[in-house]
Amino acid sequence: MGQKTHPIGFRLGITKGWYSNWYAGRRMAPFIVLDELFRQHIEKEYPKAQISRIIINRTSIKTHIIIYAARPGVLIGKDGGQIKKLQQNLERIVRKFHKEHGVILRSRKGQLPAQRTTDSKIEVSLREVSRPELDAVIVARNIAEQLEARISHRRAMKAAIAQAMRAGAQGIKVRCNGRLGGSDMSRSEEYREGHIALQTIRGDVDYATATAHTIYGTTGVKVWILKGMLYGKVDLFPWLSEPARPAKLSRKEKKKSG
Repeated sequence: MGQKTHPIGFRLGITKGWYSNWYAGRRMAPFIVLDELFRQHIEKEYPKAQISRIIINRTSIKTHIIIYAARPGVLIGKDGGQIKKLQQNLERIVRKFHKEHGVILRSRKGQLPAQRTTDSKIEVSLREVSRPELDAVIVARNIAEQLEARISHRRAMKAAIAQAMRAGAQGIKVRCNGRLGGSDMSRSEEYREGHIALQTIRGDVDYATATAHTIYGTTGVKVWILKGMLYGKVDLFPWLSEPARPAKLSRKEKKKSG
């Protein structure tokens, strides 16, 4: 039996940062549920935006949600109207959660904790993924979408590997598991190119999984991408210094979104 370690969890706090940043003491259960509800709603409402990851930062004043997407124009909409609508929908999710699950928000004395009001003010900002070929989440989901469209799994995997290596990856590994090609028995196929650092912590390895729902059943997709080596002190919170996506769109993005 193999002893496998999650590539991102193995480097968490050293070269990888957290996707949720907040502190709630012993009352952390409702905030974990809200984080999952936020991510499910955003990914369900904007499947064509090619969302990579969603960062949630909570403070005593507001909740800041940062969305990394390869096509931010889909999220912005015309004149930035989609962002305001998204903020309203997320605030509606919080109000509904407080109404339906207010019991778990209460302390032993029956009083609501002070952190309850932090989700009433939600701010959404966007970051653009400049090279989606090097993002494991986007690559895995693209392969899963091709499998659902009945494209050959070998063709989809090899095309993703070729695109990643052309974009500058030092190594990539793709694995699919399921009834590949409609076979009667489930099997696993793996293709790789370059080098993947498994035990080197300074290796910038991006890892993601996706599920393709085909007519033969579900097919799992795993992607490992080695972008390079990190030396010195690593910034675990790069979004604090990155510029946010402006609300105005170019002509090309307006045509894509509209």
